[in-house]
Order: sequence, then structure tokens, then C-alpha cells
Amino acid sequence: MFGNTLFKLTILILTVLFYDANSESSSDNLESNITILDSGNNSLETNVLDINSTVDGLENNITNLDLNTSPLDENVTVLDLNTTILDSNISKSDIFEKRFVYFDQTIFNDDNFEKLKQVIIDANDLGFNGLVLSEEYIYTRLSHENVAMDIVRERFMEISNLARENGLEIIPMHFNPSIPTVVVKDKNENNPFYQNGRFDFDEANSADNIFEVNGREARIKGYKQSIISEEFFSQGKTFQFEGLKPNREYKITLTLTTNNFQKDYLKVSVLDSFDTSHTEILYGINKYFRGIKSTQIDALHHVYFNTLNHKDFNGKIKIYLSSEGEKDIFFSKIEVEEVALVSSLRVNRAKNIPIVRSIDSNITFKSGVDYMIGEEYLYLLSQTIKDEQYLMVTWYPKVDVARLQNQETMADFCADPTLYIDIIKDQYQRIDNLFGGVDGIAFNNDEWREAGYNKDCKKLFEKEYNLLNKTGDFTGGDYIGITTRRVINEAINFDKKVPVYVMSDMFDPNFNAKNPYMGVNNGAEGSWDYLPKDTVVFNWIPNPKETGLDEMPYQNFLDSFKHFSDHNISQIIAGYHDDIGNVDTNLRVYKDSSPKVQDSIIGFMFLIWNQGGKEATYEDMPLVVKQICEQLPTKWPEDVCIKLK
Repeated sequence: MFGNTLFKLTILILTVLFYDANSESSSDNLESNITILDSGNNSLETNVLDINSTVDGLENNITNLDLNTSPLDENVTVLDLNTTILDSNISKSDIFEKRFVYFDQTIFNDDNFEKLKQVIIDANDLGFNGLVLSEEYIYTRLSHENVAMDIVRERFMEISNLARENGLEIIPMHFNPSIPTVVVKDKNENNPFYQNGRFDFDEANSADNIFEVNGREARIKGYKQSIISEEFFSQGKTFQFEGLKPNREYKITLTLTTNNFQKDYLKVSVLDSFDTSHTEILYGINKYFRGIKSTQIDALHHVYFNTLNHKDFNGKIKIYLSSEGEKDIFFSKIEVEEVALVSSLRVNRAKNIPIVRSIDSNITFKSGVDYMIGEEYLYLLSQTIKDEQYLMVTWYPKVDVARLQNQETMADFCADPTLYIDIIKDQYQRIDNLFGGVDGIAFNNDEWREAGYNKDCKKLFEKEYNLLNKTGDFTGGDYIGITTRRVINEAINFDKKVPVYVMSDMFDPNFNAKNPYMGVNNGAEGSWDYLPKDTVVFNWIPNPKETGLDEMPYQNFLDSFKHFSDHNISQIIAGYHDDIGNVDTNLRVYKDSSPKVQDSIIGFMFLIWNQGGKEATYEDMPLVVKQICEQLPTKWPEDVCIKLK
């Protein structure tokens, strides 16, 4: 009670001083202001009369006043807004604290290197104060010692120096869930974590395949189905195939024609074609047709996938081709055929030679004597195996990992927690050294898949799980949240503490942190409960011009920011997203949010995501900043806004 009265009296004194310094103000106006500050407290006027006319120590009283202990939060908010003009030292600056630019184009490319240098200079001129730099391929290979990496290190040092000269913090973005897998399979001799066969599967299962001999080759005699089509597509197309078997390797062949295609790849998603009774997708994996030329006619492109062995697989799959907004692209045929010997697991062949027998199993042939392993066939070395003969071949690796979607064991924290943390810690230290010390670290955790299937995780994460009084099955949300928390605490901030930023979608129930969510066991709900409270979220939901967000209700955007605010997590608007049309919504979300939610929004990030069909450019930065200055004039440095008028 005393704190509330002290706060009101302090503000009243400031009001009196303000009006005393401006003697033209009438006593009627002063009385009116006292009434507003009183908020219905009839005893306030009596208390005012007892105040000594001197104000010695007033500044100290104001400084030490703990606003968080006052139950009159609504009044405090109003008073803060009305009294900032009295003393600029009393309330913190209203400007966005974090004003970042995101860049993810490899600087090993000369043009990108020069572009980034110009972006840094322009960013400083426009009032930005941070650079989020995503270079996953390079960061993962910092143990390499070669000419190319020497060039990269020199360029990063130049970028680091230039950024600091221009007042930009350096925040590398790294650490998606598959990073440990990339590291353990990296055969560079300087990589201390390379595991020679440790994570390969060296057991064969009972999937025997019939191979047909044709001349000097033997190929599998199995499933093959194609769909013919001659049409353009710009938003994506879905095709269904039936009759597939579990634990089989399949190849998708696309006959593709392009005309001025702007990317060199095409995304393809392979999904369960599940029955309507299913409540979640049991299998899903993204692949990419690579090496697509800008203009080509009927060129062939291939990707491989494994159906895996899960009990509800019904032999049907859906294949979704995503053009990512690109136009002038069409295919004449899409074909799915069963193959062998090419495994998405890339097993250690020295330990995993196929078992090749005669069709009656009476003769077992020898590798290197009777045949040699090719990618999709056996090349016959001797005349022992005759033309038009059939062979029984056992090759497919045993599928016994926890997750159904990703057979790369080190993508699972629970497979070897100590090694997982050691790898991330080593990665972080190399990145920190690369820049001569970073100012923060960002997680590239967008669209996290393959989570929550390992039954060992519940025991391993028992401490965190019980801390929240959780009951029931261990979920993908628990896995995502606890893994992120452990990596932050044990691999990033184990030595010195730096700000940590995460992508919002896997911690947002209005976005991807929901049930069901493809590839995440029992859904991704509750992941946010485990985030350390000083984590900052890059909230990239309010971008309605992006495919997938274009049909999302505006209320979801507001609810997303309220969600993180309710959990006391600070957030940054990750805006622009390749389209100037997103900016109005980026800023509208801030304006339409409550004061409490606004307080949780501490920054804005200009982000180019390089989506197909978009003409995003860093030359749009001034346009975006100008809109911020016009719509939220107090949130950006005043000198920049004046200059852009």
C-alpha cells in the first residue's frame, strides 16, 4: 500500500514541478491532472498537503521504486507513458533494442561476399545494430584445413571487423538437429568426431529381393509405376502411388522441362497416404532434385527414399512437388521404382556386402569374385552367373532406430547425449573463434522433424520432465524443448553466457508446436515450457505473403505474440520475408497487441528467406525502415527516421 502511495506522490511532485516550470499553466489544469493521477483515491489530496515542499532525494526515490511490486499495473503503464518527458533517465528508451539483418548466402561466393559487405554498411546507415549470419555448410566444416577454408576464414574475419566498425553485433545462426550427424560422418582428418562406421547399420533384415540378370548386370525385379502429365505448375502438385512395401529403397525420377527457372533445385516431399482414420502422418521426408538448369527440355532428375518399417504403413504414398512459386516449369513424367544397393543410410559397405544366392539358395556367390556392387545393380565379373538367371539378394539395412523419419542416429540427442553435447560445444567454440567472439548465437530449428520416438529419452530427461510435473507419454514437444534447453545450458552457455535466439515455429502452438505435427511423436505441444526464460524468439509468423501463412487468420498472429509474452519470453519480429507486402502486417501486429505484449517485443529483423518466385533484395531495407518510422516512429532511431523523410 505504501509503495502505491509513494509512486502516486512521486508522480504528483513531478507534475507540480513541471507546471511550476511552466507558469502559464493554470491551477485548474493542475487540479485536473491530480484527479487523473488519483484514480479515485480520495485520501491522495490530504497526503499531498503533508508533503514537504523540498524534493531532496526525489530522484533516488524514483530510481529505487520497484514497479514490479505495484498491483496497479494499469496505472503504472499510463503514468509511464505520460511522464517520460519529465526525465529521460526515469524510463528506458522506447526504441527497439534489437534491430537485426539476416543473411544466409554463402560468402565463399565472390558476389555474395561483396553483397554482404554492402549490406553491413547500409545496415549501419539505416539504424540496424545486429547481423544474423547463417552459414551452416561452412560452420559445420570449420575443422577442415584446406585452401578453400583458408579463404573462408579470411573473409569471415573481414566481415567480423567490418560489422564491428559499423556497430553491428554478430549473431551466427547454426545448430539444426541434424548438425551432429553431419559432423560424425565428416571424414576430414581434422574432425575429432568422425566415427568410422559407428553409426552405420551393419545388420541385414529378412527383405530378400529377386534380381534379374541381363547381360553383365543384375537389377532388382520389383515395383515400378509412372504418371504421365504435360502441364505447368506454380503452386505445387500431389501424386499418389500404391503398392509399395516397407523396408524398401525407392527412386523417384522426374522428367522436367524449365524455362527461365530461377533456382537450381526442386523440393519434393514423400508422405504417408494414410487412411482417414489416422490422426497423424506417420512418415514424411523432404528431398531435393538438384542441378536443375534454368532452361532445359525433358531432363531426368532422381532422388531416393526408404519406406521404413512401421506397422501402419498401408503401401500408399503421396509425393508433393513444390515449385515454391516458380513459374514456367512442367514435367512430362514422374516415376517411382524399387531399387536396391543405394541406401539412404549409406552404410559402411566394407561390413555390409549383400548376400547373393541362387534363386534356390543352393549357391552363395562371392563379392569381388562373382560380382561387384554398383549403385543400383550388381556388375557381374564372371560367367558363374548366367544371363536371364534370377538371384536372391539380401541387402536392405535393418531399420531399428527410434525415429521413423530419420535414420541418422546422431540426429537424436538420446542416442549418445555426451557425444551430442561435445559436438555442439566444439562447433560453438570454432564459430566463436572464427569471429573473434560472438555477441549471441541463433538456433536454426525451423520445422523440426524426427522427435520423440526414442523411448530412452523419458528416462534421460526425467529431471526436466518431473520439474514441470508432467504425466503421460513422452512427446516430441518434450524432446524438442528439453534438447534445446540442454544444448543452450551445456554446450553454449557452459563457459560464458551469450544471448540465445531461436526460431519461433517449434515453440508456438499457433504455428508448428501442435498435435499432430508431421514426423513428431505425439505432437510438438509443450516445447515452450522448457525454454530458458532469457531465450529470445525470432517470431516469423506474421508474414501473410509467405506460402503456408497466407491462409492463416490474422488472430493467429496476435495469439502467437501473446503466447510468448504470457510465458515471459522476449521476441523479435522477423519481418519482410521476401515481400514488402508483409511489412504492414509485421507492424500491425505490434500496434494491435496489448501493452504487456508490446513490452515483450524487443526488436525487428529484416529477413530474406530466398523463396522461389520472390524478388527479395537488400535494397528494400530503406523501404522497410521507412515504414517502421512512419507507423512506429518511436521504435527506430530518430536521426534515421528524419533522414528517410
